[in-house]
Amino acid sequence: MGSLSQGTLYRPLVKEEFRLITIHPQLEDGVLCCSLETFSLNEITPVYQQFLHSYSSASTPRRWLISTWASIQRAKVVRRLPATRSMGFFTPTNNCYRFTWGDFAALSYAWGTDHAGKIIVNGQETVVTKNLEEALHELRADKGRFTDKYKLWVDALCINQLDEEETAEQVSRMREIYSQAWAVIAWLGPAADDTDQGMHLLCGLARLNNEEKDELSASLETNPTKFGDSAFYGLNNLMKRPYWSRLWIIQELVLGSNSTVLKCGGHTLDWSTFSHGISTLYHGGIWAAKDWLLKSEIKNKAASLDPRWATASIHLVHQDLRPLSKYEVRGGERQGIRKLLELAKSESREEKDKVFGLVGMMDPAIVRRLVCKYSKSTAEIFRATTVAFIEHYGNLEPLREANIWGSAHTLSWVVDWTWHGRLRYSKPESVFIGPFWTPGTPEPRPETIYSADGQRNPQYSFITEGQLLNCQGVILDTICGLGACKRGRFDWDTASVVQPETWTSIYNDTAKALCSALLLGRVSNGEHVSERHCALLNLPRTYDSAFEQFETLGWPWLKDQEAYYSRWVGWNKAHGNIKMGGQCMGDYFTDIIPEGASEFDYAEVFLAADRSGMGRRLMFTQKGYLGWAPDNIHGSLKDQVRAGDMVCLVFGCSTPLVVRPAGENFQVLGEAYVEGMMDGEATKLLERGELAEQGLVFV
Repeated sequence: MGSLSQGTLYRPLVKEEFRLITIHPQLEDGVLCCSLETFSLNEITPVYQQFLHSYSSASTPRRWLISTWASIQRAKVVRRLPATRSMGFFTPTNNCYRFTWGDFAALSYAWGTDHAGKIIVNGQETVVTKNLEEALHELRADKGRFTDKYKLWVDALCINQLDEEETAEQVSRMREIYSQAWAVIAWLGPAADDTDQGMHLLCGLARLNNEEKDELSASLETNPTKFGDSAFYGLNNLMKRPYWSRLWIIQELVLGSNSTVLKCGGHTLDWSTFSHGISTLYHGGIWAAKDWLLKSEIKNKAASLDPRWATASIHLVHQDLRPLSKYEVRGGERQGIRKLLELAKSESREEKDKVFGLVGMMDPAIVRRLVCKYSKSTAEIFRATTVAFIEHYGNLEPLREANIWGSAHTLSWVVDWTWHGRLRYSKPESVFIGPFWTPGTPEPRPETIYSADGQRNPQYSFITEGQLLNCQGVILDTICGLGACKRGRFDWDTASVVQPETWTSIYNDTAKALCSALLLGRVSNGEHVSERHCALLNLPRTYDSAFEQFETLGWPWLKDQEAYYSRWVGWNKAHGNIKMGGQCMGDYFTDIIPEGASEFDYAEVFLAADRSGMGRRLMFTQKGYLGWAPDNIHGSLKDQVRAGDMVCLVFGCSTPLVVRPAGENFQVLGEAYVEGMMDGEATKLLERGELAEQGLVFV
């Protein structure tokens, strides 16, 4: 981080203290100088104390309080406020200061690895990353902010990084610091490669009304430079910045919420405008238009550049950061472990930061249990985190995310936050992207999608000094056949298929059961499948047949899915010859779309089937059930689910699990889908004595 002198720069912090910097005016030599001082968030002014007494309760979101306080105090100021939400809007006027010492903003930035920056802190030359030095220089140049009573929190400078105990304590306060900051300033780096046009594009997109959004893709065809000749190129470069891959920025932006301002060089955008502009890309035909516009702009530059979009960061803003930041203003439940694991796929320097980089989004009771574990091994931190989530929420939902394949080599029932097999669009609660679905629709909580355990109360205990998990459940069946493992984005390993030679269907209507299973029984937003979703059995399995019919039917959205459609083609090719009793799987399908069919129905089953095959492997059981088992997508054939593994229900977990016998105990391999067993049907079998409840010990 920085090479700061321990002896003179830092003194131990007492309870509730933290450090802030004040940036000095520019000197002739241009070197950036700042003061580092200690303050407390408890030192609030009497007038702000009175405001809190009148407006605050235990459940009042901090962001709402700050916005309300700012509105009241700014209304008292005679001078006109800035007309736009620029940096000026995010700087408190004198009567807005909440603390006796003033107020503060928090900096959000990517550290980087280039420690070539130098600044002066309390008179000492200090080495920092080049990116931080550039950020501080830009802030100093911005009308003298942070030079007096408005101060700045910067983790690299305000935390003694060589004091592990202090670091752990300050990390646990990340939620308090970022949610209490007057503003969060996100530094995206210096302007370059037309990023200024990218910022301008987002501003323009955010201003469009719904009618203008509907007409935009057609408008861009006639006027592709509507927002500038390099607008989409600049936006893509903006979203490729290292900032977006950093894990810690997630909670920083979410906690900053509507008080966040993003800076790229001298250009600024407030979070509301930035995120709204990104979300506009998902409207109607704009998502497809952005692709050809980027290619066109690159071609005009005569550059041999990568024409692919940085969709990971765009999805991060639209699907995660934007909705999560709204909770910080409105209030709502803290995030469950499933959502946090999805966010934890971002980059972090240390494996334990997969957990600690997101503590600001966890329930405070969980955070208090984890702080004391900061210096422990990664495996122990992951174990303690799993236990904390189980005990705090009183269920065994974390077992859905557990397996034996993570790099931290945890116990099988422990969630390994480093495992790379979790895929964003594999979740049945996901909202589909396309013209038929409203962008920004909130996802339902994952534990509400299924109730395979019949919502039975969990019975569990941690034994052998917390190394084993003892719980109650039911062994449902044994796996006798498996589909192909996926290799890469578009290929399947047919050599990994295990033919279910003895399989006989338990279903009255096997075709209908197959269709439901291939859709996980759910479509967008966790909605149950219905009769119209049998359209899947008529979804063409070859390019030629599909796109000829899409063209004839006038289905523009499906016609534009050629790149992604190859997954459906490839999956069918790999699985068509799997034996399902007296016939092959391919025999259940036709390639003819019937008259009167709806593009919406076919688009929905196409996306649902595509989602089902991500991170999952088709499964057949000895009793004749169909379903899905985990696919360890980065593992070898020996590191996979195999025939002979078992499927069980654990009371307190909403989905079945694939488990492997380990002596008298079991290993957890991950969540399963069993067609006909996802909505509490097993409880009736228990009542009839066809299944037996038993203790299950996971190692």
